[in-house]
Amino acid sequence: MKLRLSYTLLDFWRRGRVDDAVNYYLGLKEIVSKEIEFGKEKHKENEDVVKTLNKLSKEFGGLKLKNPKSELKIQIEYNELWDLVGVIDVYDEGVIYELKTGKIPSVSYLSSSQLSIYTLLCQSQKLPVEKIYVIHYDGVNTDWAMKWFYNEMIDEARDFIDGLGYEIYKFFKEKKII
Repeated sequence: MKLRLSYTLLDFWRRGRVDDAVNYYLGLKEIVSKEIEFGKEKHKENEDVVKTLNKLSKEFGGLKLKNPKSELKIQIEYNELWDLVGVIDVYDEGVIYELKTGKIPSVSYLSSSQLSIYTLLCQSQKLPVEKIYVIHYDGVNTDWAMKWFYNEMIDEARDFIDGLGYEIYKFFKEKKII
C-alpha cells in the first residue's frame, strides 16, 4: 500500500509529534480546541461565500474573485512509495489564498513549506501560480501577506517532502500502518 503524504502529516513529523502524525494518518484522534473549531467554522463560512458570491468572506477581506475554486483538493502520484495530497483554501486564476486563524500573523507563514507544496500541487494540474496570499483573521482583525511565485519553490517543496517522506514511509512500514 502507498503512503499518502500531506503537509499536515509532514509537519507533525517535522516537529517530532510522531503520535499525532500516526493518529492523524489513521483518523483515530482529532486534535480539538476552541481555536481549531473557530478556524474550521471560519473556513466553512468562507467556502460558502466563495461558492455563492465569488468573493472571500468579510473576515478574510471580502475580495471579489474571478473564477474561484474553494477547498480545491489535489492528489498526485509523487513517486512509487507515496502520493501527495493537499487542499487549497481558494485558488483563483493564478493566485492561491491560504486562510489562517489564531494568534500568528500572516507574515509568519510566508516561509512555510505548505506554500511551496501547494504550488507544486497546482502546477502538477497545469494550474499556474503567480502569487500566494496568506490571509489571517484573529477574530477581530484581518492581516494579509503576499509571496510571489519563484521557480525554486518547486525544489523547496520536493526537498521538504523527500527529506521527511522516506523516514515516515520506513516508520509506517515497520509499524505495519501501510
